[in-house]
Amino acid sequence: MGIEFNHLYITLDTDTLESIAQSEFINQLFCTVSRDTVETDTESWSGTYLRGKHTYLELFPPGGAEGLQEGFSGIGFNTQQDGQLDSVAEKLRGLSAKETFSDLRVRQTESGKIPWFHYLTLNPSEREAFAAWLMEFHQDYLEYKNIKLTPGNCFNRAAYLKTLETSETSLFE
Repeated sequence: MGIEFNHLYITLDTDTLESIAQSEFINQLFCTVSRDTVETDTESWSGTYLRGKHTYLELFPPGGAEGLQEGFSGIGFNTQQDGQLDSVAEKLRGLSAKETFSDLRVRQTESGKIPWFHYLTLNPSEREAFAAWLMEFHQDYLEYKNIKLTPGNCFNRAAYLKTLETSETSLFE
């Protein structure tokens, strides 16, 4: 079963966030920096994104997403193949005292609403100081972004990140 690191987010004070976003070293040598607002069918968030070749950091100011406070952070993982999220959910049910929660995240795009990814978490509704989740991209979103699976029918993180205008010369992997 292939599970891989997707991205990390952290909520920083506004001054620190601006210093990072405006850093000459970060912008010219380390990685691609962009600001974006993401809208889903149920919420939206605005952040600063440091994009590497295989992953990215999502930096938020307090309130950049509903309930985020300074110091809150999270880590996302993704499956490599369709159906693996269900296998992990089944294994977690037998291992954890906490109840799992899964849902489909739908993204608002210029073309309308598109199923984006299924996710699985142990902390379902309230923002906590630390969050972790597993995501499995929906085929409709991969087709919308024209992301091809690998010959082994696996999700290709590098191909996905290329659609986000990630620098090929980034020091940040």
